[in-house]
Amino acid sequence: KKKGEGVLAGNGLVWKIVINYDDATSETTVYPDKDNDILLMPIESSVKIKIAREEWLWDLPEPYRQANWMSITTRSKFLQRWLGLKSQDEAERMKVTRSVFENLIKSKNLTDLAAAHFHTVVKWLYDIDRSTVKRSVASIEYLWEADDVPDPPISRKDFEKWRTLQLKPEQRTKADHRIATWLNKPASKRANNRFKEMRRNNKRSRGG
Repeated sequence: KKKGEGVLAGNGLVWKIVINYDDATSETTVYPDKDNDILLMPIESSVKIKIAREEWLWDLPEPYRQANWMSITTRSKFLQRWLGLKSQDEAERMKVTRSVFENLIKSKNLTDLAAAHFHTVVKWLYDIDRSTVKRSVASIEYLWEADDVPDPPISRKDFEKWRTLQLKPEQRTKADHRIATWLNKPASKRANNRFKEMRRNNKRSRGG
């Protein structure tokens, strides 16, 4: 049986196909080939998404793995504005060119380009959200218990989903807005300053 992947080299309307086998040998043919029924079919976008979810995103939380493209790009544009992300920096982080990054973020429809990079964009979103949680969850937990801070803007159940990355993209954006507004209240800022000072003192006492 033929195993391994085929490598295509295009030249006008004729393609040279190199098929690599598991035993390190290879076979070369051309397409179109009148003597053999070799048919190359493009993979539909929906199939690419299914493959991405099953092979590349299987270990991500369900809300990220099952998100649709519109919610992904909406969340991406929000994060770019909210965090002041630079296109060139994020393109390098995604390992794509700047033009590809900007086309992906601006694309409202699931184009071939979007389908091909679906898993890359989703993982990029997940990494940013995970980093945000890691940086801020301790201070938010402290403010949650502080007596002189206004009540939190979201339920404890939703906060747990926010903390464990179990909110859908559109739900997470709403939660981010509410948490940010809460953190910017004067009482919250005072409590957060206490928290930072407490951490500094703890670090000094440990000799850090």
